[in-house]
Amino acid sequence: MDSRRDQLAAKLLLMGEGEEGDGSAKWRRVVSILGSAGLGKTTLAKELYRANQTHFDCLAWVSTPPHRNVEDILSSILRQVDSSGGGGGGGDGRRHQRTLQDKRYLVVLDGMWNREVCLWHLSIFPEDYPINHDRLIRCWVAEGLVWAKPGKTVEEVGESYLEELMDRHMIQPDRGSYDGKTKAYIISREMLELIRSQSVKEDFVTLLDYGTRVSALPSKIRRLSIINLRGVHDIPESVTMSHIRSLYIFGSVGKKLTFKHLTFLRVLALQGCEDLKNHNVEEIARLRNLRYLSIRDTPISEIPDRIGQLQYLTTLNLRGTGVQELHGSVLQLQRLAHLLCGDKMRFPEWIQKMVTLSY
Repeated sequence: MDSRRDQLAAKLLLMGEGEEGDGSAKWRRVVSILGSAGLGKTTLAKELYRANQTHFDCLAWVSTPPHRNVEDILSSILRQVDSSGGGGGGGDGRRHQRTLQDKRYLVVLDGMWNREVCLWHLSIFPEDYPINHDRLIRCWVAEGLVWAKPGKTVEEVGESYLEELMDRHMIQPDRGSYDGKTKAYIISREMLELIRSQSVKEDFVTLLDYGTRVSALPSKIRRLSIINLRGVHDIPESVTMSHIRSLYIFGSVGKKLTFKHLTFLRVLALQGCEDLKNHNVEEIARLRNLRYLSIRDTPISEIPDRIGQLQYLTTLNLRGTGVQELHGSVLQLQRLAHLLCGDKMRFPEWIQKMVTLSY
């Protein structure tokens, strides 16, 4: 252990130095500590962190459990390395760059997540529910659960994760598409129960499944799945929704749910909610942090002009709705990559100006 610790310490002291030892700040290094659970990886990292603090100008230690997204992690790093204040994730990026310029800094990310968190995400779906391949990857991307790697787009990384889950028989192909690729997946009842048990235990998701179970409700909910397929049930008044980041509803939104206060929401997927109204979408169009919005298979007949204010939106799914025309404000969605519509949609000529659309 002492020999390994000394080797890692030597690598740390090279961080921030040029290849020829010229002190060039442009050289950043990554030192990974890998191993099975319980081997003492965090303990070793703490020893190195404490023993070498004097060699760095800025320091940050950040825990990265599965439920934290990339923005949360970045904000925590900036708060620690920027002692001048205001180091939140939404601050001035140029000021943070000046803070770190020509300085040596050590950032430790403890407990980096892996494919397991994408497996836990599958717990949001009802039993025997066909999980669409493309929609699942888009949700992962919007939630910050996968990210691009050298030589691979973020979608390709998501594809590889799905292939690995299928190779391990955690998910099964439900049906194939014309090109031989898997279009949707299914999870066995036993596997879904196992995944749900672990994801709830890790506080990754809160489940309100009125068909089978309702998990214990934590004081603060970040990711909520409501499965309302067998009747109409309202969310218990004890549920605090103000900090929620992702909301998935299958079957019914209930009579009391309003969306206007869900200002932190990044992902909203309303699947087959026959009681969704146009005025609900008016509220949704005010949620400016949305990255992913699906109102698939609902009776919505129009999209409000306010939709153009959702500047972070990358996916808009209108399939199975009564929406036949797009308001001109959609042209303002400069990050929109996926616009999914039904056969009756009449696309305007200006749709060709949306160069960010991939399909």
